[in-house]
Amino acid sequence: MNQSEKPQPNIEIIPASLEQKATLANLFELYSYDFCEFVDLEIGPDGRFRDVDLDIYWTEPARYPLLVYVDTRLAGFALIDGLPRGSPDAMVWDVAEFFILRGYRRAGIGTEVAHQVWRRFPGALASSRDCFERAGVSLLASRNREFCGTKHRCDARDARWQRQAPVLV
Repeated sequence: MNQSEKPQPNIEIIPASLEQKATLANLFELYSYDFCEFVDLEIGPDGRFRDVDLDIYWTEPARYPLLVYVDTRLAGFALIDGLPRGSPDAMVWDVAEFFILRGYRRAGIGTEVAHQVWRRFPGALASSRDCFERAGVSLLASRNREFCGTKHRCDARDARWQRQAPVLV
């Protein structure tokens, strides 16, 4: 069977439940490990990277933790932050963190997940394109432009939109 005959994977993106917070934290460790290649991250004396406050994704409004499954196997995550702009109805959706496990990269999985996330959160989109490009990982920013066409806008002047690390897909 050649590549074109290969069946399309079943990609499912589900909201992470509070009971799945440990799973998300474990994935975040892998995400942090991958970042060591691009940014200066050090592990602590316990052999782990810094703890990330994931609780806000279950306690603050307009924050969404998502788990990605490919053919029923855990494959990554996305953390989405809603940033109010002007009126309460005007929300900018920031893909705060986005990670696809290495075994699922370079197969179109990250692109499809990104498109599904953006369809789920319609409206203005934010991404940290400058940060992605500094680290040499620009897939999410380029897929954002591809998905949105000319509507894509990266406002690097807004500090809330700038993240510490790139997206790994």
